[in-house]
Amino acid sequence: MRRSVIIAALSLVLIVGILVWRSQMPSDPVGLSAVQAQAMQGEAGVAHVTLVFETTDEPDVLISASSPVASQVEIVSPMGVSRLTIPARSTPSLSSDGAYLRLSGLEGDLSEGRLIPLTLTFLRSGEQTVRARVGEPSDPHAQHMAMAAMAAQDTQGPAPTLAMTLKPAANGATLVRMQVENFTFDPGGKIPQHVPGHGHGHLYLDGLKLQRVYTGEALIGALPAGRYEVRVTLNSNLHVPYRNADGQVSAAAALVVQ
Repeated sequence: MRRSVIIAALSLVLIVGILVWRSQMPSDPVGLSAVQAQAMQGEAGVAHVTLVFETTDEPDVLISASSPVASQVEIVSPMGVSRLTIPARSTPSLSSDGAYLRLSGLEGDLSEGRLIPLTLTFLRSGEQTVRARVGEPSDPHAQHMAMAAMAAQDTQGPAPTLAMTLKPAANGATLVRMQVENFTFDPGGKIPQHVPGHGHGHLYLDGLKLQRVYTGEALIGALPAGRYEVRVTLNSNLHVPYRNADGQVSAAAALVVQ
């Protein structure tokens, strides 16, 4: 009889512990997928990590990252921010043309197919552990060659122009409206081909790539209170940025969330 009471008491303690643990976990932690690492040519022990986030009804913030096989993991953003805010109901990505993770002091050979353990720490979701698969080394000349080839075809007519406005939308979202000239939003085909003056936009929040834009409008999901920079760039069907005399064709605006 006494043994049964003890077992029942231990079972109750275990159930209460599980319920407390579950109550402390976020209901919908941020999802992580397509985690890739790319060794940097000419930089020994350095790799850049890209991945895709997925949030549901709550935004989150990437605070930091670490790896047991790297001496340092940095959040690198064109805006110089040390944290990345991930809007609600969105699938943004760490990318080579936006914010990404830079791993340095990596141990061992960065051969293709190697799996690098990573722990990402979020404000709401806590620690999430993933493994980044090493892909082919980057080619630093590929982007320059693509830009030169595209520029050779775009000698006729003026360069595209872009302006942008932000407006509040339902459920705490923000509507981004783009006004363009000498440019046509084009979803492209299965095999993208460059057509002068055609392409899509890239939408960024503090340097984090939120999405590609194939129409003149896009939504940014709900965000925590704060001040952010929203930026849109125009890109060809081959994902090469359009440029004018001032540099990349882009527009930026401050977004203040109360």
